[in-house]
Amino acid sequence: MAAKLIEYLTTTRLGERGTMTLPKEYRDALKLETGAPLTILRIGDGLILMPEQKRFEQLCDSIATRLENAGVTEAALQATLPDVREQLMKRRYPKFFDLCKWVNSSSQLKLDLASLEPAINFLVSGRCGQCGEGN
Repeated sequence: MAAKLIEYLTTTRLGERGTMTLPKEYRDALKLETGAPLTILRIGDGLILMPEQKRFEQLCDSIATRLENAGVTEAALQATLPDVREQLMKRRYPKFFDLCKWVNSSSQLKLDLASLEPAINFLVSGRCGQCGEGN
């Protein structure tokens, strides 16, 4: 099914609880599975349904184009991740990093973010990253 800019597809009805059915051929063409998120845009008296995946892909393409136009390479972007992660963690968990400073200064232990990641993940999610146990 070739995508046109605007194309009449079908008429459907709203069910009692606001549900509607998209015909199978269109779900298949757009690779929409049960539970697939859709964005609903209101334009005047009309509505546009757009698969979230499509919107996400458009956003990713836009970001990639801007980065490429600015001369930012994937390697340069990847190289910033450890520092950015640490800055975000310090902003999100300042008390935790105060504790790390105290432990480092009082017992000369060297704590780094990579070795603490499983503990941090457990504290945040309540689940063990290795065995999956938790609440």
